Amino acid sequence: MASGVLKRRVRDGMRRLVEEFGCRLFKIATEDEGLTHDDVRRRWETYGDVILFEMKIGGPAARGDLRLCRELGIRRVIAPMVESPYALRDYAAAAKEVFGTRIFRRFRLGTDKTFWRRTAWGLGINIETVTALRVLDRILEEAQDRPVGQVTVGRSDLAKSAGEPLEAEKVTRWTRRVIQAARHRGYVTSVGGGITPGRVRGLVEQVGPSCVNTRNFAFEVARTGEQNLSNAVKAALEVEILLCRVEGLPGAQERIRALRRRLGR
Repeated sequence: MASGVLKRRVRDGMRRLVEEFGCRLFKIATEDEGLTHDDVRRRWETYGDVILFEMKIGGPAARGDLRLCRELGIRRVIAPMVESPYALRDYAAAAKEVFGTRIFRRFRLGTDKTFWRRTAWGLGINIETVTALRVLDRILEEAQDRPVGQVTVGRSDLAKSAGEPLEAEKVTRWTRRVIQAARHRGYVTSVGGGITPGRVRGLVEQVGPSCVNTRNFAFEVARTGEQNLSNAVKAALEVEILLCRVEGLPGAQERIRALRRRLGR
């Protein structure tokens, strides 16, 4: 199938995610996805008018990635591997250096919808290792005085860091602990890592996040509706398969096989 046709199908699929399922964000990453800056530019040029972008940068102080976000106008940024209060401070300092006064102070989902506006700048962090869990309260307290509004739990990396299966009870317990601690402090919360159509509702009931996310798409639970989450995740994984096919990046075929396995769970 011609790449132009596939790109239109991806765009149509993204529109459906937004309009039918209330998808909030298209998540892209120079970290786990391994996108180059040219890859990021191509995605922005192709899909930036369809959906709000969020970029996971290469590390807490990846200034080159932050500058690219500023250049393109990608206003939602998330830092992976935040494992200490220092990493949080370094991230916030880098963001202030690059974005200046355009990043805003923390806000609460439900009372300040600027979180979802295309014109708003906002920072998030990933908690995804047992090392981060050990100093979780210190990280979250440090973030109270920084322009950070979102905390995401990466379950897959969290499980791997502990040598545990993804669906192990202790991984769920750790995830719930992070989500509850972050929500108590007013952060927007999200859970990702191996999200499947058949298990997403149970995970939401067990953990209680504001949002759930596949690798590329994030859904606000209250907006999508718990009854509709399974269909939303299924549709998101299908669009991700199309995205792999149209881009053909390294590892695309392996990724497609993994996504197809998740569709059956």
